[in-house]
Amino acid sequence: MKNLYPAKAAIRSLIVIALLCMNTIANAYQKMTTNFYIIPATGAPVLMDGNMTIYDNQYSNGVDWHDGTKMNNSGENWGLIREGVSLVVERRQLVTVADTAFLNMWGMQQRNYRFEVKLTYFDETVLTACVWDAYLRKITPVSFTQTTNVDFTVDANPASKAAGRFRIYYMTPLAYTVFVNSVNLVLPVTFTGVNASRNKEDIQVSWAVENEINIDNYSVEVSADGRSFKSLDYVAPLNTTVSHSYSYKEINAGKAVRYYRIKSISIGGKTGYSNIAKVAAVSEQASLNIYPNPVTNKKAQLQWNNLVASEYKASLIYPNGKMQQLNSIRVPAGQSTSTLQLPYEATPGTYQLRLINGSNTVIVKTIVLL
Repeated sequence: MKNLYPAKAAIRSLIVIALLCMNTIANAYQKMTTNFYIIPATGAPVLMDGNMTIYDNQYSNGVDWHDGTKMNNSGENWGLIREGVSLVVERRQLVTVADTAFLNMWGMQQRNYRFEVKLTYFDETVLTACVWDAYLRKITPVSFTQTTNVDFTVDANPASKAAGRFRIYYMTPLAYTVFVNSVNLVLPVTFTGVNASRNKEDIQVSWAVENEINIDNYSVEVSADGRSFKSLDYVAPLNTTVSHSYSYKEINAGKAVRYYRIKSISIGGKTGYSNIAKVAAVSEQASLNIYPNPVTNKKAQLQWNNLVASEYKASLIYPNGKMQQLNSIRVPAGQSTSTLQLPYEATPGTYQLRLINGSNTVIVKTIVLL
């Protein structure tokens, strides 16, 4: 008998819809219905709940006695919400330019679900409809002639079961195009540098950006071999076009070598990556390493290991002997990583990097530029 409850709950919701709408459906100019299902690991989807909206100019857009309130199920619940009131049936004015149906869910468990959307009596030459998933930031177009299925998963993230995760937007075709472009638009985030420095077993990662617009978050990623990365944490962006920096500290990162990179994630779900910063294993030996070498994209990482804290003046010696001054680099004590920007006009070849500190100590390193 336990398996009969979902069917009973669904039948109860459908009966309520039928009774409340019996005298209006025949005259309804626009109608929207959704049915809500559990998707089990095996077997067919199980109908759990449903709701309906009738659009007709004899009704108001406010919540009143024409609307049907939602009865609470003991399990998963699927309805509509307007002005803080949960509804199973909503009656509103005709949609001529724009409107929004606010779907409402609660009692969700960590598993797979589906809801189907059926639209009737809408003029697709005038309107376009879509489902907006606020958790995945995903747009699903809704057909005006066929049933549209939206599959989704509730996972360990609380946002995946948020009551207002889904909405149905009605808008003009032009407005829909603008909306899609605004979600998918990614103006390039320029990573101008990524640095990492070690203080015993703690490692501070910092990065600088420009042209930062429509970024959802940054993921700080770490690797033990420079190839397989995993996310440590997320950092919220400021989303401004001016230059600014971020930082993240990994506590108790250990004494072994560590590689770091920053992953940018746009509002539309597109990703980009910074260069990789390498932090050497804990060592008492003073050294300077260049990574990667050969250098690509004219950016290299300088790995400072226990050198004297100082400001180092840098210059690049070309294959023909020409010397070009570069930006000075301030190096702290201990272990750290700096980003070296090579001149844009430098062509592929073998160069010498010359560094001199305040005590006139000179370090020369060979760089191969691809």
